Amino acid sequence: MKSFKRASFYFVAHADDWQLFMDPEVGRDIADKECKVVIVHTTAGDAGLGESYWKARESAAIESLLFRNSVDKHLYCREDSCTDAGKKEYFRSEVNNCSCYFLRLPDGAYDGNGFPSYGSQSMSKLRTGLIGSIDSVDRGSVYTGWKELVDTIDHLIENELHSIPFTDSPEVLLNFPDDDAQLNPFDHNDHFNTSLLVKGTRSYTKFRKRAFLSYHIIHSDKMLTGEDLFWKIGMFSTYHQSLFRQYGHSTLLEDPSFIPWCFRDCSWRTL
Repeated sequence: MKSFKRASFYFVAHADDWQLFMDPEVGRDIADKECKVVIVHTTAGDAGLGESYWKARESAAIESLLFRNSVDKHLYCREDSCTDAGKKEYFRSEVNNCSCYFLRLPDGAYDGNGFPSYGSQSMSKLRTGLIGSIDSVDRGSVYTGWKELVDTIDHLIENELHSIPFTDSPEVLLNFPDDDAQLNPFDHNDHFNTSLLVKGTRSYTKFRKRAFLSYHIIHSDKMLTGEDLFWKIGMFSTYHQSLFRQYGHSTLLEDPSFIPWCFRDCSWRTL
């Protein structure tokens, strides 16, 4: 079995967040075959639409991951559902040195109010006590209270670390959106709560941490060039085209920011 020297966890709210806002760091980690990469998507990114849409987004994220691994000599891909000790079920895809998890929580919408199609649920409402529980959009899991959701993230991290064969004492890195509203203003509510979810874990106090800017990188003058630019545009283009092919939805029509985001370097700070 392949052994690793380090592990890098990326926590995002939506299926295109890591490509747009955490690359080239995430791409470099994927390319480093001595690094175990774990990408955790907290919400389904459903936008109030049905199963065919959010499943197409998941599939598009996996296609994006396959593209980034396309220079490997061998390509391994496996998909399954897994259950943690608290009987919470989530979908997982493994591609070479990467594991992708999809918790499929309801999209909270930009303002945190959620969508009527999934009972107007959101992580924000769960965290602030406006709702006592939240159901995944596939009805596979119910989380009673914010702490139970935090504990699920802790269990996922611990499970991955226990299952990874490391050569030595591993370096572990946690990556997530920056919840500082001054540094990362006008961010999506799901990004903000994904950050707070990670910050609530026991793991947060144990490992190195990096907080990434999201939408706000559009104002950055740090532009990508060369191979980093190629891989970022390629990953997002693969995601976009896969979603369009499966569902007929054009991400590029949602917001004119998607294209300039692809040209920007990511921006992060160490916590």
